[in-house]
Amino acid sequence: MNKELPFKLCNGHKPKTKYQWKKLGMKFTEEEFKIWYEKYIYLSHCNLCNTKFKTVKDRNLDHDHDTGEIRDIICRSCNNKRYDNKLKKTNTSGYRNIFYEKRYKRYVFSIKPSPNQNAKYIKSCVNLEKLVKFAENWYKENDYHT
Repeated sequence: MNKELPFKLCNGHKPKTKYQWKKLGMKFTEEEFKIWYEKYIYLSHCNLCNTKFKTVKDRNLDHDHDTGEIRDIICRSCNNKRYDNKLKKTNTSGYRNIFYEKRYKRYVFSIKPSPNQNAKYIKSCVNLEKLVKFAENWYKENDYHT
């Protein structure tokens, strides 16, 4: 392929990338990896918002955390928005700002400072009751109103 890479890749980038993707729970055959990797290294803009990637770290391989299926190559901002939406959909705690994160098997307490900002991580814990008590104290100490 004679395309120009948008960013310089480090030595061993391909095997490191494959290892990281598998570690994150992505599932793919060898052929699927080759296809996604080719797309990933040559893509210069987000497939959702068309924002130009400024650095290698701006690119994210979006995938379903439950199935490991790869969906798209998107920017960090779009990936965070999808992540926030996933947390909202998986809220089983009954508390607005506490969500169960299936991938890590933990509850996450986060706040959204304003409607146009992404959620801000505060704390995570495997014990829901402890996290609820922490959140209640945090709200009081920080004079934060939900």
